[in-house]
Amino acid sequence: MNHSFNPLLQISIVIVFSISIIGCSTPRPHATTAHDWSNDPIIEAISQYGTADPVQDCRRAKRSGDRRFLAVRGYATELPGLDTSRDAVLIRRHGFRIIENTSDAITKPEDKLLNAIARHYATGYNLYLRENL
Repeated sequence: MNHSFNPLLQISIVIVFSISIIGCSTPRPHATTAHDWSNDPIIEAISQYGTADPVQDCRRAKRSGDRRFLAVRGYATELPGLDTSRDAVLIRRHGFRIIENTSDAITKPEDKLLNAIARHYATGYNLYLRENL
């Protein structure tokens, strides 16, 4: 007795089975569902540091008496643009403040983007500050 199936019958069974499985799945939101970015602190920080002028911001901070360097969080706290050995005296004297929402915990693409933008911004800020103290 030959138990082979007709190829057309096999394809029909696969199609019917697939349709029944798909019909039982939970519907997902449509890909064009809008996300409310207005309250996302990461997006706000990307916007802030991505368009800011670190030299102008440093000058403004100095005029108000703030001579702290900028740091970003990562595996360790980093002061971009500075050599922590060579600049140790200046760092101890003036201190530093951390750019909020920077971290080594990358959970979404925006986290990685913010870290890159923050490092670039802090490098310009710190280099200018170091040369003008």
